[in-house]
Amino acid sequence: MKVTGGHVNNQIGNQHYALKGTSIACALFVGLMLAGCDGGNNKDTLLVGQKAPSLRTKTLADVGGDFSKITSYRQPDERMYQYSIDEALKTGKPIVLEFATPGHCTVCDVQLQMLKSLLTKYESQVLFLHMDQYQNTEAFIAFRVKGDPWTFVIDKDGVATFFLLTGANRILKTRLMILPTAPVAIDIGKQRVRLELRSGTQVDLVKGVRFFADFAGKSFALAGLDLSGKKQQYVFHLGQFADESQFKDAKSFLQVYK
Repeated sequence: MKVTGGHVNNQIGNQHYALKGTSIACALFVGLMLAGCDGGNNKDTLLVGQKAPSLRTKTLADVGGDFSKITSYRQPDERMYQYSIDEALKTGKPIVLEFATPGHCTVCDVQLQMLKSLLTKYESQVLFLHMDQYQNTEAFIAFRVKGDPWTFVIDKDGVATFFLLTGANRILKTRLMILPTAPVAIDIGKQRVRLELRSGTQVDLVKGVRFFADFAGKSFALAGLDLSGKKQQYVFHLGQFADESQFKDAKSFLQVYK
């Protein structure tokens, strides 16, 4: 079966799915998902598909460059504090919005370190913002965040997709759909899974292929060794598929790798 642009044609062999690549989407990799310091069961927070609240939040310029007035993080990066949330939403760029308060959360410190490692590589394509509960309380209230760390990804249209994790470096590098390393098609066979990346590169997962589904049922992950023996990991979200039935079909075919 081949699925392209929402049309299904009979085809001998593998199951092929063309993925949407016009918007940003992130999904949690269940093997890396951890609870935050204050509550990993926060079901009342902003949900995937909802518009992100637009509000004025403190920037580094607002506090005269004094980091102690904007974050409790010991090694802050000024690039995370250049935009207020409302300003960032007007840029038309995807946003990685981190709610983390190292002043009372040791996991948050690690989370911010990993996000910092992505800044230099992706800052021209994605905005990175950090909100500290002590200094931007109103943002925690608007996004209904009751525990941290929480990472939200907001696409260029201001629509939120979120995940709670520690390990952002391993997730974000290949899950932001605007990046060259993002998958745009998946071909599922019994002996291998082939991924086509936005750059045009093909990656074949041929050994130790594992399939993981998240608890919410909105995403799944694939991990395995490519032809060179290098370990690869990819996450796919419901919103990347033409419809929910294709998403479920893909998950069903991948059960062989569970």
